[in-house]
Amino acid sequence: MSYIFHILRSAENGELYWHLKAGNGEIVAASGETYTDLSGCLGGLYGFKLNAGAAPLNDRTAAAAVGRVGNHEFELFRDEAGEHRWRFQAGNNQIIATSGEGYASKGGAADAVARVKTKATGAEVEVDVDEPVDVEACAKAGHGTPKAKRYRIRIDRQKHVLDRPSVTGRDLLAVAGKQPHTRFRIDQKLRGGEVRKIGYDESVSLCAPGVERFMTIPLDQTEG
Repeated sequence: MSYIFHILRSAENGELYWHLKAGNGEIVAASGETYTDLSGCLGGLYGFKLNAGAAPLNDRTAAAAVGRVGNHEFELFRDEAGEHRWRFQAGNNQIIATSGEGYASKGGAADAVARVKTKATGAEVEVDVDEPVDVEACAKAGHGTPKAKRYRIRIDRQKHVLDRPSVTGRDLLAVAGKQPHTRFRIDQKLRGGEVRKIGYDESVSLCAPGVERFMTIPLDQTEG
């Protein structure tokens, strides 16, 4: 069963939030807060996605309950209605994620944590709002660029918005206004400083790990 993170916009206050949904439609985790901007929402989501798998479980309902047991941790607790829930807390005590629902038993909540720990790391991320994802910002933040409706890329010093996840070198030169394309080459800069040339008809995925930005270079008259 596939698990997917979705970023959505609240109809109540217009802010962004995320949840992790199982293949059967069940929401198994939800963001612990709403966000005013997409970069903040992505930061919270990936903070959970990248750390959930190794985070310990802290049972705050146990008779001998202790304080923090890890930098990031899942905490089991009971709400005012007596139901068992979990929350994911960062080292700064910020609640990044919650169970989103209550469970009749502690075992049910613990099982839910185990399932989330197993599935969160490998789950895909989809941005279901119109706001463009900034490809360069994602690379610099150290996480991947998620699937989205629109992408903001940088070519040389200019920002451009595309509505597709894959583009060719020819397409990028056209977007940058470098015509005819045969008078220019275009390079791709990856996170860490690596630079690679892109062929005119070569397809580049904007969601590939490490994609940061693009650079155009005029060709000398003697070059092909």
